[in-house]
Amino acid sequence: MLAIDLERQEAVLRNHHMVLMRQDTFSHLCALLSQQLGEESGSDLLYYFGHRCGQKDYLSYSQIMTWSSPEDSLGFGLSLKSWGNWTQVEDLIL
Repeated sequence: MLAIDLERQEAVLRNHHMVLMRQDTFSHLCALLSQQLGEESGSDLLYYFGHRCGQKDYLSYSQIMTWSSPEDSLGFGLSLKSWGNWTQVEDLIL
């Protein structure tokens, strides 16, 4: 699924080129967005960006995976982001 070509300096996931970024660089980007757009607008932009990235990741994996229930499908999306250490996911019964 994920192929990394060190000679060409490419990371490809299911034929999609991936962008890798150092955590401190991303923190700098977040700070710049907050400074330039204001804290609320910068945060909103990052939320929208994260949502769109998550949608695309989920759709890509959905092409090769099947789930036995809608709950399993939702759980996969949440655990994917948790695995990447982007967010904390807790199982709650509503």
